[in-house]
Amino acid sequence: MSGLSGRTVLVTRAPGQAGEFSQLLRERGATVVEVPTIEIVPPESWEDADRAIDRLPAYDWLILTSANAVAWFLRRVRERRGDLRGLAGVRICAVGPKTRSAIEGEGLAVEFQPSVYRAEGLIAEAGEGAWRGRRVLFPRAAEGRDVIPDEMRRVGAALDLVTVYRTAPSVAGRARLRELLAAGTLDAVTFTSGSTVKSFASLLEPEQIAALAGRVAVACIGPVTATEARAAGLPVDVLAEEATIPALADALEAFFERSPPSEKGGRGV
Repeated sequence: MSGLSGRTVLVTRAPGQAGEFSQLLRERGATVVEVPTIEIVPPESWEDADRAIDRLPAYDWLILTSANAVAWFLRRVRERRGDLRGLAGVRICAVGPKTRSAIEGEGLAVEFQPSVYRAEGLIAEAGEGAWRGRRVLFPRAAEGRDVIPDEMRRVGAALDLVTVYRTAPSVAGRARLRELLAAGTLDAVTFTSGSTVKSFASLLEPEQIAALAGRVAVACIGPVTATEARAAGLPVDVLAEEATIPALADALEAFFERSPPSEKGGRGV
């Protein structure tokens, strides 16, 4: 029997993006509750992105670090240029298997994917020489980290950083989220990005966040998300070995196999 059998797990991903994760959890016996804490919205302005798209063939590299970035950027390229032919001579770097799959699903080839599914792997694995003096385009979320921009500038790349989408707290789920926590029926809450953590925390009162410790397992997809969770005052009970949805499901299952439920239900901790 799976360690997730009989467990109730909260999935906080954006609307339309929870499907794969929720299905994996259900297949292992979990009861899944989806309450999106974020929604994906357009950037406040397309001006910088459009300027970059207009000169797309001039770039040596295109860096994409999420499936959202792939979807929003390529949609805008099509709107602006009519098709993706402007990318024909641009080498594409993907961070993470989901990002690679999204790129290849658009009929584009990935030139480089670091083995570590984090932005830090770009420089370390490709080497500084791969980027020095190169024109690099990096479309991302408005809330993205500065690791890639800082490192690219350090090694002498000519980087254009453009915003192609934003994440915003999904206030529609506030009442449902508070209701679930008050009822005490959740065994785990899962986070697949730093933005889901920040928005989750913004929808709750500090005392509600503090009350999770020891009652609800907090599961994070990777170290960046875990850092955001700790900064929000959340304990990190479960951390995936690699930053993928299947690895997060595996880690959560393993956690509960080590932590049998008590007689009254819940984590038993």
